[in-house]
Order: sequence, then C-alpha cells, then structure tokens
Amino acid sequence: MPDRSWRLAFAGAVVVAAGVLGATRPWAVPLGCAAVVAVVILLWWPASRAWLPCGAGGAGAVSLAATVAHLAGPWPGSPPWGMVELAVLSVLAGACARWAPVRAAVPAAVLAGLGGATSLLRATDGGAPDELSTLEAVYAVAFWALAPIAAAGAGLLLRHQHDRRVRAVAAARRAQRLELARDLHDYVAHDVSEMIAQAQAAGTVAPAGTPAGDALRRIEAAGLRAMSSMDRTVQVLNSSDGDGDGAGAGADAVRPLPGLADLPGLVERFAASGPARVRLDCDADLAASVPREIGGTAHRVVVEALTNVRRHAPGAAVVEVRVRRHGSDLEVTVTDDGGSAAPAPARIAPARIAPARIAAPAAGPGSTMVTGTAGPADAPDRTSGASASTAGIAPTSATPPTNPTGTAGPADASGGAGTASGPAAGLGRTGGLGLSGLA
Repeated sequence: MPDRSWRLAFAGAVVVAAGVLGATRPWAVPLGCAAVVAVVILLWWPASRAWLPCGAGGAGAVSLAATVAHLAGPWPGSPPWGMVELAVLSVLAGACARWAPVRAAVPAAVLAGLGGATSLLRATDGGAPDELSTLEAVYAVAFWALAPIAAAGAGLLLRHQHDRRVRAVAAARRAQRLELARDLHDYVAHDVSEMIAQAQAAGTVAPAGTPAGDALRRIEAAGLRAMSSMDRTVQVLNSSDGDGDGAGAGADAVRPLPGLADLPGLVERFAASGPARVRLDCDADLAASVPREIGGTAHRVVVEALTNVRRHAPGAAVVEVRVRRHGSDLEVTVTDDGGSAAPAPARIAPARIAPARIAAPAAGPGSTMVTGTAGPADAPDRTSGASASTAGIAPTSATPPTNPTGTAGPADASGGAGTASGPAAGLGRTGGLGLSGLA
C-alpha cells in the first residue's frame, strides 16, 4: 500500500472511532477532537507544521466550550480517566511553542493550555458532578495548568536551543569563509607582488617613453591597484567581523567606491593597454547629479563590458562608452566595431556573478534595472533579450523605463559590429544597462 494511502486509512479510522465515541458518549467529544488533531499532525509531519496552530487552537477551543457548557448544565461531565485530554492538549501546546510561528504559536498554545487546565472542572466521581467551591476550583485549575505550562516551557527551551545552534553554525561558516578569504588574499598577494617586482626590475632597463617601458609601468600600476583592492576587501571583512572595533580597517577600507567620476581614468587605462581607441560620452556634471549607488553600479557595468571586449573582441579598433540620463533613467551603453582579429582562445574561468547583481543590492530598495544583449549578425532586426528585474539600485522608487527592450543592430560573432539603443541595451561587447529610480 502506498505511503499516503496507509496514512489516510489510519487517520480515517481514528476519525471514525472518535465520531462513534462522541456520538455514544458526548463527554468524549473534546478528547476525540484533540486526539484526531494530534494523530493527523503526527502522520503528516513535517508538512503539518503549517496548520499546527490552527489544529491545537481548535482543539483547545472545543475543550473550553465543553467546560462552559458543563458548568452551564446541559453538557455531561467526564470520568476521571478523561484526564487523557489534558495530556494531549499539553503536547499540542508544547508543539506550538517549539515549531509554530511566534504570532500563531502564542494564541494557539494559550487556547490549548486553558482547555486542558479547565478540563478538570468537567471531572465527575461516579457520574455525579464534583462540588467545588470557587477557591478550590481556582486552586485545582492552577495545579492542572502546570502540565501545559511545563510542556510549553520545554518547547520554548528546544526552540531557543535550535535557534542558538543555527546562529552558531552560521557564525562558524562565516568565520571559515573569512579565513578562506584571508588565505586567498595571502596567496594571490604573493603572486601579484612577484609580478610587480618583476615589472619594476624590468623597468630599470627599459627607459620611460619607450613602448616596453610604458607597458611595464602600466603593469606595475595595475598590480599595485589590485593589491590595494585586495587589502581593502580583507580590511572591510575584518572590520565587519563583529569581534572587533574595526580600528584595523584603516582609511583605505572606507574609501568611496568608484563611480561615474572615475570613468575617464578607467577608459584611459583600457585604451593604454590595447590597440583600441576608446571614446567616452558622459556629461561632466552627471557624476554630481546621479546618486553614488547608481554611479557605482554603472561603473561596475562598464568594467564588465570592457572586460568582455578585451576577451571576446581583442581586435576591436573602436570602443564607445556612452552614459546618458533620460529623466529618471540612467542608460549605460558600451559598443565596439568587432575588429578583424580572431577572438582570444577560450579559457576556463571561475564562476562569477554578474556585476550588476552584485552592486544592485548595495544601493537600497525601490528602483528598476533593465538589461539585455545584442543580436548576432544573422539577425540584424532581432530585438535584444531584455529582462526587467527589481533591484536595490536607487534610494527612491520611480516608474520603470517606457522602452524596456532595446533594439540591437547587426553584430559579428567574433566581436560584433553593431549598435544598441534604449534603456535595455545589452551588456557585453555591444550592450548596456538601464537603471531607473534616479533622484
């Protein structure tokens, strides 16, 4: 018999037995309800965690209603062994305290606990109701309430231990990752520093002003920038580790991220490291009017696009970087002519996350980012595969771009000559990024 079938059969048998018992002995209705809830939750665990509060609260409410009806007169009392109902309701209260969401666990556990504690008032001796004074009834209910209170306390203790274990595991994993980052920094720093030293040594025999000397000095400068970036990354990790005051971070750790004002230097370094002529079209006052978060994201996108040009179109002769503002949208477009040289040989590279997805969450919620890719040469009229996704790019919300899909021109497979327009122009050799939500 399949797994689900035997559970359905068993739960159905329990429901039928509870119904028959309740029909013949009305005092057993609250006990039957509590038993059915406990059995069903147990059989379908852990999927039943979602409706555990409803079941426990409902069983407690039925028990309270039966107690009120008994005190009012029409409902029959239960024999002494009816205290099994208290045990079942206590278990349900403890389960709510352990596994149910906090907002739902509190009322459900209270109802189950009150139902179990007051079930004593329905107890009879030989079929006759026990006569208790008000004070005795209060004392009896208070004593009876110790069982659900103890069960709820045990559930809260287990819940606290679980939460503490989860936090400890998360902290251990974070510490391990931080240690791995430091080790990676040490290994990479050793290799990069060796490259810098060799470039400096070669620079002593290659005078400045010659192509070889200028190339060596650019290599040295790039290595020093890489070392500085790695140092800042590790210093920021150390300052946010939670076990220090961040005093060791230094001034470099809080250096502002690059933005639109750094694009001229980026473009100049890219042009100096290859044969391509790079044109930058960006208003001089744009850096001051665009929020720093969006400027940093745009800078990351340009870095990634230029890297793609270097990898996939090394023979490109002209590369153009355009940054335009259209109302509340910022459009970043990077294009190249494809060139005549064959693309660089394929190499295995480590997996990485798109820079837009890395930089986007750092800016705050409320804006829209639209990206796309340019079409190949055999589909000159192809519309780019643009997609819109909500991302934390700007501190204020704005209307998404009215043209979420940019149109790409013809592109060569090796690097692709073509153009891209619209806020959704694609990333890569020919592409761009639309950021909406500018202040």
